[in-house]
Amino acid sequence: QIHNQNPSDYKTSTGLGEISFTEQWQTYEDTFTAGGAHADGWSFAFNLNSDKPQATDFYFDDISWQEVKLEEGFFVTTCENGTPDYNKVEKFKQNGDDYTITVGSKDNPVSEIMISTTYGTPSAFKGGAIKPNSLDFIGSGSDEEQFEDFKVSNSSTIKLPGKGEWSITIMGDQSRINIKLVSGTMYEKINPNPTEIVIKAKERDDLKDDDHPEGTGQTWDNQFFIVANRALKAGEVTVVQFKYKASAAAKVSTQSHEQPGNYIHYAAIGDVNFTEEWQDFNATFTIPNECNGEAAGTNAETGEVTFYKNFQTIAFNMAEIKEACDYEIKDVVWKLEGDSESLIDQTGSKNFFVKILGDAAVSQYGGEAGIKNVVSKSNVSNATFNIAGQRVAKDYKGLVIKNGSKYIVK
Repeated sequence: QIHNQNPSDYKTSTGLGEISFTEQWQTYEDTFTAGGAHADGWSFAFNLNSDKPQATDFYFDDISWQEVKLEEGFFVTTCENGTPDYNKVEKFKQNGDDYTITVGSKDNPVSEIMISTTYGTPSAFKGGAIKPNSLDFIGSGSDEEQFEDFKVSNSSTIKLPGKGEWSITIMGDQSRINIKLVSGTMYEKINPNPTEIVIKAKERDDLKDDDHPEGTGQTWDNQFFIVANRALKAGEVTVVQFKYKASAAAKVSTQSHEQPGNYIHYAAIGDVNFTEEWQDFNATFTIPNECNGEAAGTNAETGEVTFYKNFQTIAFNMAEIKEACDYEIKDVVWKLEGDSESLIDQTGSKNFFVKILGDAAVSQYGGEAGIKNVVSKSNVSNATFNIAGQRVAKDYKGLVIKNGSKYIVK
């Protein structure tokens, strides 16, 4: 909180925000702008028993509070693995309402930057970071100049679609930006994987709840998985795109897994709401801290540390609805933001897996063993289904579906 000159003389509830203490020393740094409700405040108050009513010892050390003059305009620095180099911050040159700068060189090529509207301290620089709404406009020296809208996005880095020397122009009065590669190499364009995937999800049992205490069903009884070619680290920014539809309207939730079926965390790309019409899905997915590799334990005899949570898979829970449903997905892209790396193969079905109700194992889509409940143009199943999409035995009588065609079995 902000207090007046005498501690405990409360002024306003807003101050430095919440500070999360741990049992390890941490470094806190922030930029606080006085004014408004903060005007004429004299002191910060820390409410140390906010969520821990029992006795606790809190430690502070190396405290400083100083006035810093912040510069305004546009500033840029290079980044290494997402970390801005505050020792190399440069200021854009202003010409009327436009601001220009060149970043990187032939000898020191650049592939990631951070641009900010404020400079004076690292926290102020990060707090004023800007980010284009899309990176599709970025081209090379021979391309026609295009500008994209940008917005302030705290701590956001810009992963460029190439590596080299870049010319940057900002229209300050319109909040629009142009970035163009002057010399260097643009990354190869990442194309969608054209595999057409059909997941014939079976009807599940009732979920166990107050109305169905005997239910055994789970929303993850039917699942589809997209598996990256490598494990990803917390903080890596990825883009996920695909086309999708289903035989009925259905919500599908997503999770983060290690390999398919090895659950890590509930957060992934959010819910995917299928309809009977083709839709385009596009999401930016930052790998959460909960998915980072962590020490699982230490062998008492050898001292060897084992790790878990090597995130590599997006899982789609296709039993959110109880009814059987056919889900279709195609033109899948999963890449690092900035097109520097495709996380899946751009052809073939190696990165796609499914689990269908009743099938214990997770199967690779189009693999040698085949997927009994999944069909595609290149991998036709010999399984037989009723009109509800449920798999039936060969001696089933009535209207059936086999290899995508309808038959009457008498």
